[in-house]
Amino acid sequence: IGREAGLVRFVGRQFRLIRDQSAALPVTSVLGLTADKDGSLWVRLRDMRVLRYRKGRFDDPFPALDALPGVTAMTTTRGGDLLFARMQMGAFTYHGHGLELFAPAQGVPRSPVLSVAQTADGSVWMATRGAGLFRLRDGRTMAVERGLPDPKVNILLPVGKDLWIGTDNGMARWDGSAITTSGIPGALGKLQILSLLRDRDANLWVGTDA
Repeated sequence: IGREAGLVRFVGRQFRLIRDQSAALPVTSVLGLTADKDGSLWVRLRDMRVLRYRKGRFDDPFPALDALPGVTAMTTTRGGDLLFARMQMGAFTYHGHGLELFAPAQGVPRSPVLSVAQTADGSVWMATRGAGLFRLRDGRTMAVERGLPDPKVNILLPVGKDLWIGTDNGMARWDGSAITTSGIPGALGKLQILSLLRDRDANLWVGTDA
């Protein structure tokens, strides 16, 4: 669990704050958590740093990023590799030896990227705080605006060929060719959508400001 106070783990009957025992890496204001296929937990902080927690220890996998645009969103690719969004620089993957540019993002306005996702066709999508939604494919950056409920896009969730989109003004879905609200309950139409999750029974769970 990511909290303002730091990283918290639920262990049976209680919540335990997990600290860096060396005290060298402050772990506060946790905004994102992603588990990789090797079992490590990646922790995204408000100051755009990313820490890795594995085998009971924290480490900084990107010490050279201190002077460069940091990570504002992270997820995994279709193949299970880590995928990071770095401001207007694009999407980067990590293969154990540093960051590698996966999809450049020329043309994305200077608006923080709040969520990043890869759909089944290989496209990388970037959701911004105030400039809308962008699709990165074949070296090109395309703004996807038609049908988008709000320019502030908080969360993306790829499911098959679809991309579920949570905004400050309701929810929508990219169906492979266009953004649509077909099939989405009207009760979600005006809510601020903050999180999306699909469970093993194929149910879609929606977290809102209410």
